Amino acid sequence: MDERVYDVAFALASRGRLAVLRVLADGNASLGELVARTGTAEVLDHLEELGESGLVSAGIDGRYGLASVDVAVLIRALETVAGAKDES
Repeated sequence: MDERVYDVAFALASRGRLAVLRVLADGNASLGELVARTGTAEVLDHLEELGESGLVSAGIDGRYGLASVDVAVLIRALETVAGAKDES
């Protein structure tokens, strides 16, 4: 369990990956949509790391989404703790 917690914390410790998660917390998105909404060209690298950590999954339709509702809850909790919800 500790290793899993570390993997998730590491995945969250990147502005780019967190930006991807915040977009996906609002709903599934394609690679192009993620690039446009996050403003970062490294989206594919971020998706790979987020997928390996179990936070994001890819659908057969080419769209990406959060791996579970718990990930959305985690993102919203982080925003609440940081007071960052209105900055997105």
